[in-house]
Amino acid sequence: MQRELMVRQAERKMKQEIKSNGLIVQKATYAVPAGGNGGNPKSLDVTVQLQFWVNKSTLTLSASSKKDLLGFYDITAAEDDSVDEEARKVDAAAPPHRGDATADSLWWQLAWQSLWEDNDDTADPDDSMEQTKKPSSMPELLIDYTYKGKPMHVRVQDNEALQLP
Repeated sequence: MQRELMVRQAERKMKQEIKSNGLIVQKATYAVPAGGNGGNPKSLDVTVQLQFWVNKSTLTLSASSKKDLLGFYDITAAEDDSVDEEARKVDAAAPPHRGDATADSLWWQLAWQSLWEDNDDTADPDDSMEQTKKPSSMPELLIDYTYKGKPMHVRVQDNEALQLP
């Protein structure tokens, strides 16, 4: 739903960038590398979301998880494919009208799930150490873009800052 609300603004910004030969996001994917997550790659097309954030031919993202950005979600949170598939359907669907139970319920489910996981005081400290040892299971942001007519490619880890061009 957030993505759909961003489309018009992203299209307007892209037209401005085309006129000025500026920064145009051609393709952007937020994904867990194929080796991570048990060999079951998960990804989200974030081309529109990143073009939305372009301002005067620059794109700046802070050194924090991209899952918290508007139009993104935690692609590693889904315990099973059915929840992940449902999240993709909601992301790809036309914006639901107010009161759409499916979208509202999924949004709340994911929101509460992330709050529950963030506040889990029973977590074993060794588990968190184990997660930091496995960088391949951390999502990456892959971006193909053009700037001044030159095609470029960049890959950043989830918690890395990004400054384009």
